[in-house]
Amino acid sequence: MNNDLMLNLESIQIVQGSIIFPEYQRIKDMALQLADVMKEHEVNEETLKTSKKILAAVNKRCKELDGERIRIKKLMLEPYQEFEDQVKEILSIVKEADETVRQQVKSLEESERFHKETKIKAIFENRKPLYSLGDLLPFEDFIKPKHLNKSTSIEAVEKEMVDFLEQTERDIKVLQRMPDLNAHVSAYIGTYDLAQAMDQVMREKERRRQIEDAQGQRKNAQAIKQYRYIVWGEKDAALLEMFMQKNKINYELENKC
Repeated sequence: MNNDLMLNLESIQIVQGSIIFPEYQRIKDMALQLADVMKEHEVNEETLKTSKKILAAVNKRCKELDGERIRIKKLMLEPYQEFEDQVKEILSIVKEADETVRQQVKSLEESERFHKETKIKAIFENRKPLYSLGDLLPFEDFIKPKHLNKSTSIEAVEKEMVDFLEQTERDIKVLQRMPDLNAHVSAYIGTYDLAQAMDQVMREKERRRQIEDAQGQRKNAQAIKQYRYIVWGEKDAALLEMFMQKNKINYELENKC
């Protein structure tokens, strides 16, 4: 079976059609003369009816001529339309077969990627218990789409896996010398970047400190005793306010009645 679609484009023959229009020049000359007459013709109340009749007659003839053009165009395009339908039919047959093959190829490739991922995961699960973080390292944090490509061998993926696990081992030894080990490890697992994890823990501690300070200030403010005086009259209120301002007394105006 020949798997190629053999084409012999030279076998397609084009028979050039022609349209003979012997009256072209005569009708064109008449149209030019008529156009000149119509441009010079003055339309007024007396000639309005006659002018309308002339326009109707001329437009009728033009419509007949244009109708003939459309009819001839359709006749000229009939051979091309048949050829176009034939080509589209061939393309549809090939496209349907192409789609079937593509789906099979895609299914096979997905199956191969799945089996490769299963093998890599088994290697990862066997290796990670040898490292300090051990069960804290999910396989999904290591695997990348490129690892499942045909062009990437299992050996190359395993080498990259060892580098990944060794790096986590070096980083955890640094973190073990720091306070708040659990917080650092948690941040590290989310990034696998030592500097970023340390910065994240530091910022979180600073944020908690600010919250605690704010809460302490609110408690201190609540602990201060408050005294309420009621003053009647704008004059007395103004005098009291001047007195408190002069003596730098902390106060707050709750309401004006």
